[in-house]
Amino acid sequence: MTGLLKYSGMAMLLVAAVGCASKEDRSLYAKLHERQPELKTLQQSEKLILNHGDGNGTIVIANYLPSGKTEQLEKFILALYPQEQLTHDSLRLSGTKPVEIKRLSRRALPATLRRTLPGWFAYYSVTFPYQRVKRMILTVRDAEGVQGSMPFYKGPKYLITRPKF
Repeated sequence: MTGLLKYSGMAMLLVAAVGCASKEDRSLYAKLHERQPELKTLQQSEKLILNHGDGNGTIVIANYLPSGKTEQLEKFILALYPQEQLTHDSLRLSGTKPVEIKRLSRRALPATLRRTLPGWFAYYSVTFPYQRVKRMILTVRDAEGVQGSMPFYKGPKYLITRPKF
């Protein structure tokens, strides 16, 4: 009889421990689901340094924001340092010029980017025409004329770039 009580006591402790852990897991899942719409807005982020050769250069951080199914635009948020003025001639997405370039304040950034981008950068919202391809090349040229390119993908990079069987 004492063995049965011992095992049933252990089983009750195990059930109680699993029950407490599941409550903690539920709160963690709830926190993740609260941030889910925010996390969906960021598809890919790339960094590029346009070196001027004298120890100076321009840092570009480009973030691809996937558009909804109804929108026919490709959206990016670019962060530049040192702060420069972006023009329609300084950017290309797979050879096409941007439709719109708008300077953003730090407060206008999505919360995900506000936490990760440095505060001393200049921020721009850049919109391009819709690209039918899955792989896009963003080309940036700074005020000094130095140019660089960054690849962006409309899906997980591994699925797009892996060789087919």
